[in-house]
Amino acid sequence: MSKRVQAPATARSSVYAAIELSKKNWVLAIARPDRDQPSIHRVADGCLEDLVRKLRAATRDGDRLVVRYEAGHDGFWLARASHPLLFCVA
Repeated sequence: MSKRVQAPATARSSVYAAIELSKKNWVLAIARPDRDQPSIHRVADGCLEDLVRKLRAATRDGDRLVVRYEAGHDGFWLARASHPLLFCVA
């Protein structure tokens, strides 16, 4: 059994998200430092508002949010649309 090491209260934690883009639905995986497994969410029809709502709900004040997604038509559109809405897009 692995033992989790807790970061000091002053340390900034990171929340990691990965988005799989497809024509009908997007799949969003969110990994938080306080959980062993990522949570998996579906985002219907590329709804940017739903995506941003789920990403913001995953973070607390001071958390860094790192988002990854594939390049391509939807990826480039997503980068342009989400840039002013997200903290750190990779």
